[in-house]
Amino acid sequence: MKTKNNPLNSGPRGLPDEVIRKLGYDDFDIETIRNVHIDTLEEFRSRPPEMVIMQPKRTSMLTFTDGYKLKIKKDRKYMIDLLSFIDGYHAKMFKPTNKFKNNLRCWKGEDLNNKTVLMWQYGGGAGDSMFVQPILRYIKKIYPKCRLGFMHPARHHYFSKSWDFLDYLYPTPCSDIPFITSDYHIHFDGIIGKCKESETTNIYKLLAKWVNLDIPDSELVPIQKPDDSYVIYCKDVLNRWKLDENFMILQLRANTIMRTPRPEFRLKVLNELLNRDIPIVFVDSPDQKDVINELILKSDKPQLCFNFTPYSKHMGYAAAMTYLSSMVVSVDTGIIHIASALGIPVYGIYGPFPGKIRLETYNKCNWIDAKAECAPCYLHKYSECPHVIDGYSPCYDNINIIDMVEDIYKIWFLNRHD
Repeated sequence: MKTKNNPLNSGPRGLPDEVIRKLGYDDFDIETIRNVHIDTLEEFRSRPPEMVIMQPKRTSMLTFTDGYKLKIKKDRKYMIDLLSFIDGYHAKMFKPTNKFKNNLRCWKGEDLNNKTVLMWQYGGGAGDSMFVQPILRYIKKIYPKCRLGFMHPARHHYFSKSWDFLDYLYPTPCSDIPFITSDYHIHFDGIIGKCKESETTNIYKLLAKWVNLDIPDSELVPIQKPDDSYVIYCKDVLNRWKLDENFMILQLRANTIMRTPRPEFRLKVLNELLNRDIPIVFVDSPDQKDVINELILKSDKPQLCFNFTPYSKHMGYAAAMTYLSSMVVSVDTGIIHIASALGIPVYGIYGPFPGKIRLETYNKCNWIDAKAECAPCYLHKYSECPHVIDGYSPCYDNINIIDMVEDIYKIWFLNRHD
């Protein structure tokens, strides 16, 4: 049950003004924080990053929902986003210290050579990390002598640890020292979820605009290298399956109900692919093993289906298996962006918002948009669609699956390995 003053349910808007003031925000900041719908990027610039600098009340171990653990020490200070602070779990463990805004030095186009710049993306999925990667890479290209630091969730360091244009890599939450000692700061938080311009503009082009850089479209594509040890591991799994590298990755579950088609849709798509004798490998989190096994057993040709989830300890393994595939078909999940960064052809199935605002700059990429009357609705929240039917949004219900799979098959046929 939601209550008016429960910060876990209501977010920053449920936090009393006097508490936000203690965290270093003035009345104008509070007004912009409470306004979760900002029309343009220029308006968004007036919004302060929703960050605080906190000190632990005791030395302890933080455990995050993805299993990542971080030891926090009582005598240190940490950068934490406002939403994490108002979460009751974190609020009991931290106390506010010096005001975040007093040390904020937003980059406004100054020469970054011989300067240290800290960029951060506090939360988000693997796709969000891919979105900002071309921006970081381009800044290092035009300012090769800058010292570039990036702070983002540790669970995505499987990817960013190979980004050779970074000088420093930090997990979230991070010590306040990199923040205090940096010459300039650039953040990417909230642009997708709170700025209305993100509903009409491709995310890579929007982030380029955010940093005021005229970046060519050809540069607005993430570039990723797979981990060699994970590739060897995946090849061993394929050998055990007696499967060569002519297979398709299929991911029809997103991390929100809004972007996940109903089970009947998923089964029909799978069967249409199998009836064209395409071997299918499923990648997902290990806790989806039984769900995927059930889907495979219901399919027309289970002998052509392979469940990689029991072998995949984290996204780095899924990326390596993707690298070995001929093609990826997915709803709006991080695997689409990882595949594109690896140079693998992708086909996206998009519902709440059009594929163009995510995939427009990608090579070897096609997509289909939902046919629902209410689409695109641009909803990102984790709650159910207001038009929900049997627990699922109707976004995908009017897609002609046979025509869609025929388009997918043509791409698959052209991109099979020799």
